[in-house]
Amino acid sequence: MGAGGPAPRRAQEARRQERLLREQWQAARQETRRWEAASEGERRVAAQLLVLTERGWRLLAARRRPGTRTATADMLLVGPGGVFVLDVKDWLASPQIVDGRLHADGESHDAHVRGLLEMTRTAEGAVASLGLSPVAVRPQNASEDDIKIWCAATGSRSILMT
Repeated sequence: MGAGGPAPRRAQEARRQERLLREQWQAARQETRRWEAASEGERRVAAQLLVLTERGWRLLAARRRPGTRTATADMLLVGPGGVFVLDVKDWLASPQIVDGRLHADGESHDAHVRGLLEMTRTAEGAVASLGLSPVAVRPQNASEDDIKIWCAATGSRSILMT
């Protein structure tokens, strides 16, 4: 068979498929690493917050937002000081507010903020239905560093982020 036969075309197609599969594998590997890092960050923050259970607080992990299949608040911290809706982030760079929008790692996180506020409104409704003040419900982005800084500044192992 000459140079114009099916083998060169099939080899070219196989190389293209190989490139696509390699790109998909690399993307899946990066996503796996991000989820593993997120899981570890949540575990470390939860471990820091568990000391509050000795002081009448309850820590509820992975609370699904009603009406959604996957959207969650990483944790709800419920106690004498109110209800904190926590979303743990491990951004490479410190988040900043730019023109009224949350930015981290060079990206806007408006959708993240909307989701956290929606979960906070849901928690406020639940708190109000119990006859308690919804003012005590606060959204909070948290990182392990936030907790360590607070503890170092106050000399306490208890964490209240406002």
